[in-house]
Amino acid sequence: MSTPTDFASLPLPAALLTNLADLGYSSMTAIQAQSLPVILKGMDVIAQAKTGSGKTAAFGIGLLSPLNPRYFGCQALVLCPMVRKWARWSMACILLWVRQGVF
Repeated sequence: MSTPTDFASLPLPAALLTNLADLGYSSMTAIQAQSLPVILKGMDVIAQAKTGSGKTAAFGIGLLSPLNPRYFGCQALVLCPMVRKWARWSMACILLWVRQGVF
């Protein structure tokens, strides 16, 4: 049985749930629990939280969920203001995408 802070309580693809579990994501942080249901409905979110609170994962999971790895056209665009943020974002996405067949 899933609780409201379990990733399994969200409408995520099975491959993404498996990958999250393998990466050690057992339950959502506060920012993820508040933002992911809204993001997954396709709505815009503006959020603020401390460093290390899970903002990047929330954004990445919401972005990855609807992607079709068999379609090679542009499905999402991420703008990062600094190279350091881009590097962190790209590594997080690579780790989350691996089992979804994107890489």
